[in-house]
Amino acid sequence: MEIIRGLCSFEGRLAGTDAERRAANWLAERLRAQGRRAEIEPIYVHPQIGLILAAHCALGFGGS
Repeated sequence: MEIIRGLCSFEGRLAGTDAERRAANWLAERLRAQGRRAEIEPIYVHPQIGLILAAHCALGFGGS
């Protein structure tokens, strides 16, 4: 429960946000403190992918 509370304490933890990065680093540090190996692999995401897909659907629908 302590880990869940800790992760929930990062407000606005959406994909690609600073809060997500801080939460991942916090969790990795906890794992390292327990003697486990933890690596952070940053990736680039498009947070507005839903809008992009909706626009493509609308264009496809309009073109048909």
